[in-house]
Amino acid sequence: MTNQKSFLINKTMKIQNIKTIEEEIQELSEDDLREKIIIPLMKAFGCSGVRRWCGVLEEGKDVLYRSKNVFNELVDGAIVLKIGKIGKTEWRLVEGQLQEAIKREYESPIFPENVIKIRNLIFITSGKITQFVHSHIRALARDVFPQTEIVDGNRLCDLIELVIENGNRKQGCESSSNYYEFNVSTFSKFCEKCKTITYSREIEENPEKKKINITKSLEGGIIND
Repeated sequence: MTNQKSFLINKTMKIQNIKTIEEEIQELSEDDLREKIIIPLMKAFGCSGVRRWCGVLEEGKDVLYRSKNVFNELVDGAIVLKIGKIGKTEWRLVEGQLQEAIKREYESPIFPENVIKIRNLIFITSGKITQFVHSHIRALARDVFPQTEIVDGNRLCDLIELVIENGNRKQGCESSSNYYEFNVSTFSKFCEKCKTITYSREIEENPEKKKINITKSLEGGIIND
């Protein structure tokens, strides 16, 4: 009985120690969030040229990427990345960084003679974003980016879950012992295996197979002006 009780106690403690995706990403530094989550995530969604852009020359941009628009043309985008809750107190710093990212062109890291201006802007944080910040980002970016992606911690978790769900389906691991569960240290390798994520007709026709709301994941943070 003693051994059985000990086993049950250890099992219960193990279950209680399992962290949610949200809890894990909120514990990350900005550097770790960028390197271990954001860059792999953008690659999994089919973006090319994804790279960190930090330091004295970043001019407001933390990550650069290229993606195809509806006309199958490659356009340049940038991510402004923060951690934690973004409210009025944090807005002053965020505002200056966004202004730099929006207005300043940058030299191509591949072809330095080419000057590039971003066409897509994504603001990401691991925490909550207040309505005050939402509305100010909308006003700041309105004239330059008719659609600006805003990704808070909840939406970031949705996007991670979407990549995992589709990656497991693509690799045939839905009901096997190889089913991948989120882990910060292995997420990058998983994204390398499953890129590019595609939204198949099967998902559209059988939405009950999805554990999360695809519409929310893809459109939840888009600001339409």
